[in-house]
Amino acid sequence: MYRALALVLLATACRFEVPASGAWTLLANPAEEAAPGQFVPVPGLVHDENHGFTAGLMPVWVVGRAGDTQAIVAPSLTYSDLNGLLGTARVYRYLGGESGLVETILAQSTQGASNYRALWRERRLSPGLEVAAEARYHRDRGGRFFGYGPRSHESDETSYLHIESSAFLSVRQEILPGLSLAAVPTLRSIEVRGGTLDDIPSTRVAFAGDPGVGRYSTAVHWRAVGELDLRDHHDAPTRGILVRLEGERVAEGWGADFSSWGYGVEARGYLEVVPWFGFAVRGLLSVSDGGRDQPFYERSLLGGETDLRGFPEGRFVAEGRVLGQVEARLGAVEVRILGGQAGLQLVPFLDVGRVMDGLRDLDRTGWQPVGGIGFRLELPPATRGRLDLGWGREGLAVFLTLGYPF
Repeated sequence: MYRALALVLLATACRFEVPASGAWTLLANPAEEAAPGQFVPVPGLVHDENHGFTAGLMPVWVVGRAGDTQAIVAPSLTYSDLNGLLGTARVYRYLGGESGLVETILAQSTQGASNYRALWRERRLSPGLEVAAEARYHRDRGGRFFGYGPRSHESDETSYLHIESSAFLSVRQEILPGLSLAAVPTLRSIEVRGGTLDDIPSTRVAFAGDPGVGRYSTAVHWRAVGELDLRDHHDAPTRGILVRLEGERVAEGWGADFSSWGYGVEARGYLEVVPWFGFAVRGLLSVSDGGRDQPFYERSLLGGETDLRGFPEGRFVAEGRVLGQVEARLGAVEVRILGGQAGLQLVPFLDVGRVMDGLRDLDRTGWQPVGGIGFRLELPPATRGRLDLGWGREGLAVFLTLGYPF
């Protein structure tokens, strides 16, 4: 759920002067000239199919002088039926402009959900080199599992408590402009516990004896990534392409109770027809082959806010997955939100995807088409909220979150 925690409205007109010894600016536009002591209450709204609706408030400060952001402080308090009250503390400390970052997130809910995360990233060690490390512990009460394969039925839905401890080290080197290679070893330890919802059966009961259910599963993922990025913008591209190749190995005996090989290829393309209209397309193929001993959450998953927007996150599970997406991004209409200027987009989209037990299983059956409409709200310089309504064979799915899906 924490990945989906999003802001879709920024109260840019609601400024309250508070005493402060340093210079404070507004998160919605930290580059603008701002007087010291500004404070902004930000409404927080989020919805996804597994966690329901969450609402709350996030007061935000940006610490530093104009043009030189030193830190962002963003605590929040939200409520949902699933997690109860959730209190979160966020601190982002910038080192050397945007070249270095230390990020700390501490979140705990009254119903036992939690997210503790520490991230360090540095780009000043050598030209073209980026090094990052992260440690995280989280408890997600919204886990769902429907069984394996493209024909699993929605009536087989089960729920579980997902408990995960993880850490990774990423070393990325730019070889040529736009071309980079990265090594990302990752340690993950995951436990699936009993269900958290009275009206949905427990995964631990319905799939008792399945690998990784009811006990911890630990694995070291040795991952390599090659990427060619020729887009005009990283977060909101309108022109260019991105191609990514990935390979992964989990070796039994290196901290894992299973072994697997994985590979994947992803391509994205963007075409701006006119300044207010363009297309975005994405294709994805990935396989993770670990045999019967591989837990379901270590396999290929399909469904959710970015991958197949007519179904909940992780709706389909198998050895591999294939996905195609196209969006027509229409608009950039200027609107006023609570006194602030914002851009509004209307985005019809089509997603088509399928999970499979290897390439040999890829045929004409089992495909899941999703058609939908999206609404994107952009507040300068870089805040983008979206509401996506996707219709699949199991009905309507609603996702309210931050950022573009691709």
